[in-house]
Amino acid sequence: MKKLITVLCLLTLGVLPALAQTYPHVAIQDLQKVPIDSLLLADTLQTSTTRFSIQASRYYHDTVETTGIVVVPKGIMGFNSSGWNILLYDTANVSAWRGIWLKVNLITDTSAAKLDGFDGLEAGDVVTIRGWVDEFPTNTLSSLTQLVYLPGKQIIPSGKVAVPPPVKLDVSTFYQGPFPGGKVRFSTGEQYESMMVELTNLVVPSYSNATNGTFNMLQNGNQISTYDASDYYTLRRANPPGWTYKLPPIQASIDTIRGVMWVVSGGDNPKGYLIAPMFPGNLVVGTSNPNVNTARRTPMAPTPADSVRVSVQAYRQAQGAVIDSVKLFYRFNSSAFVSLQMTAPATDSTWKGVIPPAPDSTFVRYFMKAYDHAGKTTPLVSYSSSASTDTAQGFFFYESMNRNFRIADIQYTPFSNGYSPYAADTVSAGALVTVSGIVTADTSDIYLNGNPASTVGGTYGWYMQSGNAPWSGIWIVGDSTMYKLHHGDSVTVTGTVEEWASFSQRVTTRISGIRNPIVRTTGNPIPAAVAKATSVFGSSVANGNASAEPYEGMLVKFTNAKVTNLAPYFSDATWYEINDGSTGGAVWVHRDGRNSYTNIAADTATHPTWKVLKVGDKISTLTGIIHFSVNRYKFVPRTDADFGTITGISGPMEGPVPVKYALEQNYPNPFNPSTVIEFRMPAAGIVSLKVYNVLGQEVQTLMEGMHPAGSYTVRFEGARLSTGVYFYRLQAGSFVSVRKMLLLK
Repeated sequence: MKKLITVLCLLTLGVLPALAQTYPHVAIQDLQKVPIDSLLLADTLQTSTTRFSIQASRYYHDTVETTGIVVVPKGIMGFNSSGWNILLYDTANVSAWRGIWLKVNLITDTSAAKLDGFDGLEAGDVVTIRGWVDEFPTNTLSSLTQLVYLPGKQIIPSGKVAVPPPVKLDVSTFYQGPFPGGKVRFSTGEQYESMMVELTNLVVPSYSNATNGTFNMLQNGNQISTYDASDYYTLRRANPPGWTYKLPPIQASIDTIRGVMWVVSGGDNPKGYLIAPMFPGNLVVGTSNPNVNTARRTPMAPTPADSVRVSVQAYRQAQGAVIDSVKLFYRFNSSAFVSLQMTAPATDSTWKGVIPPAPDSTFVRYFMKAYDHAGKTTPLVSYSSSASTDTAQGFFFYESMNRNFRIADIQYTPFSNGYSPYAADTVSAGALVTVSGIVTADTSDIYLNGNPASTVGGTYGWYMQSGNAPWSGIWIVGDSTMYKLHHGDSVTVTGTVEEWASFSQRVTTRISGIRNPIVRTTGNPIPAAVAKATSVFGSSVANGNASAEPYEGMLVKFTNAKVTNLAPYFSDATWYEINDGSTGGAVWVHRDGRNSYTNIAADTATHPTWKVLKVGDKISTLTGIIHFSVNRYKFVPRTDADFGTITGISGPMEGPVPVKYALEQNYPNPFNPSTVIEFRMPAAGIVSLKVYNVLGQEVQTLMEGMHPAGSYTVRFEGARLSTGVYFYRLQAGSFVSVRKMLLLK
């Protein structure tokens, strides 16, 4: 009883130190291992956020001890500025489920870790360490199991052994197909998470993030990307003394790469497993294929009278051979490809060719291929940064037209790279087009430059549609003369076709550079929103998907959707997630619309009339605009009128205002798996209701932010937690109260 009273007092003060006690000893392979049926299910769900637990450790949130071999010591990884990381291997000689990251989470913990002996660990040391099991990120099936260090016990190596060699595997173990458009292989890849792996015979088609120093690799059509966890292989932090890292050239061959299989949050999360080289010598770059880029087409919008001049730059790379020739391949409709030799450059690296005039309404596709003296070749098939060499994802193309442009002409593509036929690359301009439509959103519907609270780029001001058939909507961007456009206006605009970039990929078609748009009539009916399931735009749906891409820039409506996640993306707290229960997952809602619904409770402090969404809230209908960013389709409701009836928004219960603060005992208690917590507050104020385990570690935040006076009921779900005692702590203004509850499974 005295111990419990002490714990309660410490919780009341907001402090709960680790209690001296013993913890179960669990082997690393047992911490990591996931049943194969769960992983096969994950293969079908991909990076969904609704079934996170099926691939999580069964010891998730438990505190344990484990014994392991230090494989990567402290000081190699610099991506975590607030703490340390080391890689441990199970001491048993097993070929899978062997690795786990040990993370010292906070700067305050590093001092304690030094006292415990953490700082002196070397590769090959065998140590026993305690910590609590965590997953990061916790909002997606693609997460990394970690052991968060628990200070307070001396770390004394019990021996020293040889560090096990990397496991030799193929990319197909982790990902099948190109990205985007392929699939994460949880069923074969999860067992090698946090293990050193060796991959061979790859090619670099593009950079993942050139600023950070990461790149993509292809092996037999399957793609994998690097991650710059190690200071030896990054460009965003200082390299170790005497070491300089450079990105391998585009089209370089990677003879060998050795690294730890990693999972990250953010825009790279849908890629699943990334490989992070750790030490000097882990990356062996071989000979390079020819580099082919900067394609040009003149004119960009050909008519039946035009001979189409095509040029491309092709050149030898430092580790490659001399370019022998470049060929242009073109095809009219369904005929066979015709090849012709392009004219060799006179003074620079530009090769030129001509596609003859094509009859009206002819669908023309084409690509170029460079050949070098060593027999290596490189094709250039599209402007898509993620699919520029992959004919399976499409080609350069256009339609020979003797008529005015329609929105559908600009948006339509039969190819999975999602690229408009009239957009170009970052260097050259797309086609100058004139199109007409009805304005579906203006700056009274959507913020001009994105939600000011948002940290990741998104939608912008104006959209228009020519109807509600597929391919009939588009994003429009221009100068200050755009302000005269209002939803319901029938307009004609002239501008340049481009693909807006997100995470180094040009993914959303829009018309930019518009000046002096013409308003034909006003007050027209806005095209009806197209009813779709959230799964059409779910987590595994890639840019250019044949079911999703036709509705880019259009108004779409979801029915009977439920809020399933308030923080699906760590880099932008304003996003949330909805799911109508259809097979295939949820869609992310981008908060660029000027509506008063928020997923952040603290917003009500500055916007008292805003309505706070909670997980489980049901929305009868929700209308918004579809666009693509951060490797996912996004959904943008405009104003409150886009929201139907909402049930389940947390708020004070009806009845008289309480006369005093109170935190009631949960019921039922003991509970399994859920329980209800009630509290009362006589005045409005900032509320914090959190659940802790017996170590004082926060388990879950149930409420946070400004709330009006009243009586509240909150349901707590403990399905993922272990049997044991938990504490819930309420702070409302200056009132603080703590109660104990017991989870029994």
